[in-house]
Amino acid sequence: LATTMNAFAKLDFNHPKLAKAFEDAVVRKLDAAIALGHDYRKSGSLRGADVFDVQALVLIFQTLVALVTTSDEVAAKILTLLARSKEEVSDYQKRVLKTTAIVLRKKHPELVRSLDRESREALHAFEKTPIKV
Repeated sequence: LATTMNAFAKLDFNHPKLAKAFEDAVVRKLDAAIALGHDYRKSGSLRGADVFDVQALVLIFQTLVALVTTSDEVAAKILTLLARSKEEVSDYQKRVLKTTAIVLRKKHPELVRSLDRESREALHAFEKTPIKV
């Protein structure tokens, strides 16, 4: 799902019904992951769970925030899950998150001000942590 959405976004293919179907599918997966609880990435509860891994979360975040557009609510859900998974983020993913975090601050200033502490700290870390190339 994440790869397909990213490919369509990079092709600048914008069909309202397809975009809605993609976002609805993303929201279902995000809600399922959030419902698993704060430490869902650390537990064995992912077996059989239909949720995004960290790579997919990063790609979805980049796609919906930087390449197309999404609501504050969806962006906040993705950021919540990324904050919970921040220890698993690779250097490549940090590069993607750094630029996406900057775009998020520009496109969604109200959201950034209203984020919970954990998400704000993760966003700050994604922006400021030196990246190994």
